[in-house]
Amino acid sequence: MSSQDTVEALQWYQWMFMVVLVLGVAMAVALIVRTVLLATGSAGYASETDPMVTALSFMVLLCYIGLHLLGYYCQYVKTPLCRPMKALLAFGMILVVTACYVTFTLTTNYTQNADKTAYIVVAISCLQVVAFVGFVVTLIFNGCFSKDMTIKQCVFYVMGSIATLCFIGYIASLQWYFYYTTKGSWTSETQQKANATKSSCRTLSSLNNVLMGASVLSAYQVNLCCTPWSRWDVLLLVLLGGALGILIVIVISGQEGQHGLEPASYTLLFLTTIATIVLLVIIHFKEPLSQYWSRDRVACGVLSLVSLVTWMGIASYGMESTDNTGKPPFYCLVVYGCITFGGALFYGFRGGLLQGSCFTKKSSGSNSTQLQGSDEAVSTPEVAVDNTADTVEVTRDTE
Repeated sequence: MSSQDTVEALQWYQWMFMVVLVLGVAMAVALIVRTVLLATGSAGYASETDPMVTALSFMVLLCYIGLHLLGYYCQYVKTPLCRPMKALLAFGMILVVTACYVTFTLTTNYTQNADKTAYIVVAISCLQVVAFVGFVVTLIFNGCFSKDMTIKQCVFYVMGSIATLCFIGYIASLQWYFYYTTKGSWTSETQQKANATKSSCRTLSSLNNVLMGASVLSAYQVNLCCTPWSRWDVLLLVLLGGALGILIVIVISGQEGQHGLEPASYTLLFLTTIATIVLLVIIHFKEPLSQYWSRDRVACGVLSLVSLVTWMGIASYGMESTDNTGKPPFYCLVVYGCITFGGALFYGFRGGLLQGSCFTKKSSGSNSTQLQGSDEAVSTPEVAVDNTADTVEVTRDTE
């Protein structure tokens, strides 16, 4: 069957599941990039609190919960759920919620008391350790560590190993964070170590928030979920979310007027360009999501989303100050936005999304107006047989 044929109708809740998945990946990538920029000092400032990290971690949690609800509504979850599966879902939810709450506590300082914040972080982290042990036990009971090395299991092993290493590093840095935070007296020698320890703990907590959620979802894919997608469908959605996440960081930097981010902007734009090229290559050669849309329409949708976020970044740079519009990153964004918008128009025209009254052709000697290349302009054998039968009946009536 040709990729131009739509063989399956996409319901609204399946639409929402795909949108929430792409948005969740975008928020997670934006959180990682933002955290790395803050840790390396590339963001232009250093601060113990960052409201954008808090907002991004909260959005990741909302997308995680939304995937659970929409996945159950879309029947992407194997039912009925047995007790080990329910326990796996419960421990996974506790892991992600506690990781998000730790990030929220460390990046907002809502208690206005360093000692109280340290005790809250340690208490929530202890609960997270208990949930992590319970999660591993339920993985064993659900048979997630079988000898069959499928692609889903390989992804689970990789994500689980990375998340475990990050979690161990976070727990190891937590004791030093608690020591330097609750210590009453300070010296000039320990002040620098205390600041470095607190920064490392905040960085590891944000990374642990994202990696823990990714490892939990990868564990669900082993024997709990049954999404009707191929590996290329999932890879397309993940790469699209990653490209949008990097662009979101650029939009945030433009709104905040961070001049120190200018050296990192070239790297972020380069990564976004590479991700966009890889997306187009996958669409052309592997045709993901072909059960829903044609290849050209998928490419048009991908480039339209990327172009939309890019022009949002251009607007944020322009509205913040006139100094930003004269910088090279601004011109790079403009060129990238024009290229992606032109590509979206090109694929939209090829996919038939731009066909309308402006692209119709009136046929002479006919009472109806048909589109060029439409199916109605081609006469099928059934229509020819019906016309012949009608002609014969009219001839008999005349006789």
